Amino acid sequence: YDLLGLMVNVTAASTWMRLPGLIAGLVTWLILSREVLPRLGVKINNRQVAHWTTAAMFELFWMVYNNGTRPEPVIAVFAILTWVSFERAIATRRLLPAAVGTILAALALGAGPTGLIAVAAMLASLGVLIR
Repeated sequence: YDLLGLMVNVTAASTWMRLPGLIAGLVTWLILSREVLPRLGVKINNRQVAHWTTAAMFELFWMVYNNGTRPEPVIAVFAILTWVSFERAIATRRLLPAAVGTILAALALGAGPTGLIAVAAMLASLGVLIR
């Protein structure tokens, strides 16, 4: 909401105020298509139906839940970035992606109470990281 407060100083037009949600949607789609789908395996990643199904489901959910000036689009970006960071930390057995994921989870929680989903991704991977 602080970002939107700064943006009102420029103009309060509806399209301008929804720009952070649009940018968050584009970033979320890039993460899904470039990071998440390839991690599902070569067989799934090479199938066009998997990409089209992911795109359709993403669009359906995004249009219904994240098309306003609420903080959920930003929380969605931080949540998926947190999940990808912790998954990379587990796969590479390094703590730097986990540290970045922790910061992203804190930012998601700071953006709104639904950011707790990013903290849940962090807590779910702690057992593997500790081992």
